[in-house]
Amino acid sequence: MTKPVFSKKNNGPLQIVHDFRFTALNVSDDYSFLDTACHEEKLKYMKKRVDRLCEKGYGGIVLNVDHIDYLKSEESFERVKEVALYAKEKGMRVWLYDEQYYPSGAAGGMTLVGHPELEASALSCVTKQIDIHKGEGAIRVPSPLGHSQLKFAFAVPVVNGKEDFDGRIDISECSDVAGGLCFDAPIGEWQVYCFFERVLFEATKLCQGTRASRRYINIRSKKAVERFYDVTFENGYNRLFDKLGDVVDAVFTDEPNTPLYISWKNPQRRTAFESFSKYDFSNNDIPVYPFVPWQEDMPGLFKERYGYDLSSVLVDIFVETDKTKKVRCDFYTLLSEMALEAFPRQMQDKLSKLGVNLSGHYYGEEAFDVQPFYYGDILEHLAAMGVPGCDNLKSEADALRYCNACKLASSAAHISNKDRVMIEASNMTDRNQNITPELAKGAVSIMFVHGVNLITSYYGENMFDEKEMKDFTNYISNLATLFDGGKYVTDTFLYYPFEELCATLEPEGIIEIGDGFHDRFGISETSKKLMQSKVLFDYINSKRLLECEIYDGYIISPNRNKICNIVLPDTGFIRNPKLSEYLEKAKEKGVNVITDGKGVSFNKLSETLSMNDDNPYITLMHKRFDGYDLYMLMNTKDKPFETDINVPCEEGDSFCFVNPENLETEEILAEIKENSAKIHVTFGALSPVIICKY
Repeated sequence: MTKPVFSKKNNGPLQIVHDFRFTALNVSDDYSFLDTACHEEKLKYMKKRVDRLCEKGYGGIVLNVDHIDYLKSEESFERVKEVALYAKEKGMRVWLYDEQYYPSGAAGGMTLVGHPELEASALSCVTKQIDIHKGEGAIRVPSPLGHSQLKFAFAVPVVNGKEDFDGRIDISECSDVAGGLCFDAPIGEWQVYCFFERVLFEATKLCQGTRASRRYINIRSKKAVERFYDVTFENGYNRLFDKLGDVVDAVFTDEPNTPLYISWKNPQRRTAFESFSKYDFSNNDIPVYPFVPWQEDMPGLFKERYGYDLSSVLVDIFVETDKTKKVRCDFYTLLSEMALEAFPRQMQDKLSKLGVNLSGHYYGEEAFDVQPFYYGDILEHLAAMGVPGCDNLKSEADALRYCNACKLASSAAHISNKDRVMIEASNMTDRNQNITPELAKGAVSIMFVHGVNLITSYYGENMFDEKEMKDFTNYISNLATLFDGGKYVTDTFLYYPFEELCATLEPEGIIEIGDGFHDRFGISETSKKLMQSKVLFDYINSKRLLECEIYDGYIISPNRNKICNIVLPDTGFIRNPKLSEYLEKAKEKGVNVITDGKGVSFNKLSETLSMNDDNPYITLMHKRFDGYDLYMLMNTKDKPFETDINVPCEEGDSFCFVNPENLETEEILAEIKENSAKIHVTFGALSPVIICKY
């Protein structure tokens, strides 16, 4: 086979510049905002900055209209059009950022103007216990401040100190003129559960946004997301060109989610950044009760899908009963599917008609436990995007080495046969902002080994000197060129236990940020062990797994990989009976099903490549192209290392190293024996080794 030749292409990072005012880090020491400049001066400056980005090796830009008079200034739209066309003429890719300030969906606050019914809402549970034996009379529960009139209520008898949920009584009709509960209970001890609706704003992160305290849409409402699209694109960006997709490649959407209550002590805006957004003030006297996301049509949708009344089992969501696991699983699965249809699928469908992809990333990508609250099944949501994405605003190797955000996004792309995986990359939240070119290259190399192949950069384009910046963007371009196209090779699935997460997720009160709430099943630990063992794996959910055909000793993945191993995190149960049957059948056929991801060793699980030294800091990626294979091994430690590796091969195979700095190759004199090539490898600190088999 002929050795491949890797030619340079313009695959450099896309710089996130927004409107050239909401700047990335270290944009320039002498940067001045142009708020008072005229249209021509602003346009001249913006084109000049595009020139500088192009000279520094950037492959594109991510921009949006001016944050001042957001989506209202015709001059701002005209500047975006002129700059987009100018960048396109210079061979750069153009993306649009779809929001003023994150999270996406608010359209700078305009989505909710005149449409308060589209705001994110919740169903709060207020409880009260009373003993009628003591002559306390009727049970009264007023509607709390900031909540609706009583929607549902149930009285549960308490017998010998224990609630008798089978004896619950529906008392939803027992409301008083003020909208609270007034229930004349029979003699006995009662626990009353009252449900009131409220909007999700006070005591959430929305009150403490980096730029503004602002109300937010219900991402599970098709009408809310459709209005967001209409405001931003139908009546906005789509007016700029005959067809938006002729100039714009993709739209970057930023962290859509359902907000949770949090425990930051400052109840209102927590930073002093200047903001041009609509500013919503919160009422900090509104009390916080445990809640679940909610909207008015849920009872009907729930009954249609599952065949039983949601209102009758609301109590089972909030307390542990013999029905709880099933009810919670059904409830949060419905929420996930509503959000999936409303946001990524609807947005991608509408954008596809314009010739544009949806990309971006979700909030709390690695907070597995609360993903059912935030949006739902992250694999399905990412797979609905044209370009699945993630973010990591750190460049320390320790924060990226076993990055699940990257693995989730790349897995979603693989199982849905998408070619590109985006990451919003930065050192914004690193403890040490004095990043070096070596650290930055190491960071993006780790991203690539986890399956990312497109960088949208929030690094400041002046964080290094001119030569170092060109070298950095060239390095990214070379990695993107090497891994453009082809197919990622995996032989292992790690089960993403969404249904089990749903079944065990309690309604939330106040969340303590950083208290370790996010991974009760140890999914991250299992993923980490697989990476340490150089096992090539993708996450997969039950839906996609059940689509895989079972053969003798393996299954075939949606992207036609031969999967020999299925690893299950330590959930203790499988919620879906069809999945249990499937796994039993797979085991009977000789598929290696590992039922406790935390309790086993994964060494030698993968047969793609093996190392003589069991170094947990070396991670692996394998991609197959027409006529050759590429193996990327990444040393994620800041110390050099050398070892022998063994690569499966056939008669006639040859090997070479590929230098990511310049795409040049170096022949390898491999020691080939019994269909295996022994290769001596020397790793630099925080550096990859790329091997080509041809």
